[in-house]
Amino acid sequence: MGFICDFIDDIVDWVKEHWEFVVLAIIAIVVTIITFNPGLGMAIYSTVAGTIAGLIEGIGLISTGTAITALDTIGALTVSSVATASAISSFISAIAVSFGAFLEAIHFKTLLAIHEIAYLLSDEYRLMLASITQDIMEYSESLGMGSTFVLLGIQNVRTLVLDVSSMLGRP
Repeated sequence: MGFICDFIDDIVDWVKEHWEFVVLAIIAIVVTIITFNPGLGMAIYSTVAGTIAGLIEGIGLISTGTAITALDTIGALTVSSVATASAISSFISAIAVSFGAFLEAIHFKTLLAIHEIAYLLSDEYRLMLASITQDIMEYSESLGMGSTFVLLGIQNVRTLVLDVSSMLGRP
């Protein structure tokens, strides 16, 4: 297991050192695909557009008709893009239902209320959270990513969870 982690660390380090090369290589590959096989380029574009439309439709921000109109407007309306959008939308809708059930099962509202009350009233709880935060910052430093890298990742996940729960009609 340590070998795999070391290997991944080596890859991440290489990409960080050569990010300009990686970006240029990706651009070159995309341009080459589109130049030599425009149909494949359109299929990729259509699939990506369909995926994005399906994600947006699946979380309930737009309707199917709006998704199809958007795909048509950007010139990506194909059988592939509509099929992708439909499949992704169904998948995301199922995840939303499961996520909602999960939030109910763990009593998410209650846990948030307990956390807020404990944070306001208990010095020990605040000290425990500060200690956990310090440990996470030290771990982040050991990865060489800066002390707040992992904390910001956790904050982004928390924001995503709260955004998704809000879209599902939960506070």
